[in-house]
This record gives sequence, C-alpha cells and structure tokens, in this order.
Amino acid sequence: MPAIPSTPTPRRIATRSGLWLVALLLIAYFALGLTAASRKSVTGDEGFHLISGLSFWVFNDYHLASETGSAAQRWIALPIWLTGFQFPAFQNDQWQHTPQATLGMDFLYRSGHDPDRMLLMARTMNGLLALLLGGLIYAWSRRLFGHTGGLISLALFVFSPGMLAHGFISTSDIAITLFLLASVG
Repeated sequence: MPAIPSTPTPRRIATRSGLWLVALLLIAYFALGLTAASRKSVTGDEGFHLISGLSFWVFNDYHLASETGSAAQRWIALPIWLTGFQFPAFQNDQWQHTPQATLGMDFLYRSGHDPDRMLLMARTMNGLLALLLGGLIYAWSRRLFGHTGGLISLALFVFSPGMLAHGFISTSDIAITLFLLASVG
C-alpha cells in the first residue's frame, strides 16, 4: 500500500516560512554590512589585529597578542595567511619593538600588498561571526518569547546601526560579543 503524502499543516508552513524569513534577514544583514565595509576607511586598530593574527599563523609568536586573546585575530587573518600574503620584512627584530599602531599601518600600506583586499577579506571573516551572533540572538529570543519575539530581536539586530558598523570591522569586538552571549546563554 503506497504511503499517503502528508498535507502540510499550518504550523509546518509557518515554521518553514519563518525560517526563510530568518535566512532572509541574515542575508540582508550580511549584504548591508559588507557593502558598507567595502567603503569604510581603516580604523586605528584593524591593521594591528591583522598583523597580530598573521604573526600567530606564520611564526606562532604571541608577543603581539592583545588583551583580547588570539582566536579572533587568527580568525580574521586566516584568509590573508591562506592566500599567501607575506609577513613584512622588518629589519632585525624591529617588529618586536615598534608601536602597535605603526606596525599595523606599515603592514597595510607599506608592505606592497593591496590593503583594500586584505581589509575586505578580514572584514568578511568578522561578518561571518556577526552572522552567528545574529543567529544566536534569534535562537535565544525565540526560546524566551516565541517565533515572533525571535524575529523582532533579529530584525533589531539586523538594522541596528551599531551592529552594522561594528560587525564588519576586523577587530575582536564581535568575537567577544558572540562568545560572551553564548556563554551566558
């Protein structure tokens, strides 16, 4: 006897359309953030986070590690390392004694690499963490307030100027926010 196809219930239809709406909101966030990030100038600490992450990958050297740890810096520098960008050739151990901001700017603008490309790759990696943060916000809010509450929370996240501005800057801020929220949850 052939199986009778089940007809979609209203609850199943609502859940499916709700997940499409979540995906659409997250895609909108990523598109808005990445578009804005490609037009932003470099911030004061982005170069330092990039060169720190690259030094972790290339030399396994952690003296440039900031107080935020190395995981976020490794994450944003991963595509730069994988695509073969070379660590700048400093004189002797100059890179160990140069101020952080100078190191970062030298790496971005005096190493002969395309700074816009490096920044876009790093900002995209940070944007992926921001997507996870948005998903976590939705999931947590949905658990507390139901599907509608989750969608409202996600929409507030997606269109928040603060989240759009900081979600695509290659620093450790979004990584810290994501993991602190996950640990509290």
